[in-house]
Amino acid sequence: MSEFTEVHYLKAETSEAGRSLLRQIGRQGYVFEPNNGWVAIIPVGGMGWLNDSVVAATGSTAPLLWFMHAADFGWGFCIAKDAKVVFQYSYSSDEGRVMEVLGWEDLDKHLASFGARLDDDQKKEIFGEKESAEDCSECASRFASCLWLPHSSFVSEYHFGGDVEHPNCGADEMVGMSVVR
Repeated sequence: MSEFTEVHYLKAETSEAGRSLLRQIGRQGYVFEPNNGWVAIIPVGGMGWLNDSVVAATGSTAPLLWFMHAADFGWGFCIAKDAKVVFQYSYSSDEGRVMEVLGWEDLDKHLASFGARLDDDQKKEIFGEKESAEDCSECASRFASCLWLPHSSFVSEYHFGGDVEHPNCGADEMVGMSVVR
């Protein structure tokens, strides 16, 4: 399996927003203290893309951004708010092409709901043609960097072993992280 990242992000002032979301959808997981205004949430249970329970929960939370990057597969992100997916993008490095886009014309508006913005040059760098899986990884990293997303490099439930009782990580990785059981 490649190096893999899968993180859900809420724009919030406290980590309680992330813990509340996990409790609302009935999932265990890991929640990090806010960094750059983002609360990183890692649900346990192999959720994949934003599932229905997470999307429904956005009716009572701030908008949610889901980010995924697999070094040898591709990358993507979704934005959910008001209980529906409003933006979706995925790029497959295996196929060498964009696999799915939903809501492209409203990307700027949705990013603005997080206080984020991409200028035209950044969009071209991130969403333009790629030559290789390495280029694809660069695009995912560039996107995360432009939005100031914390915990966006090779962090997922698999990184922690998927066991909230006994996370498979060092104490330094758990600083600022709470566990929702």
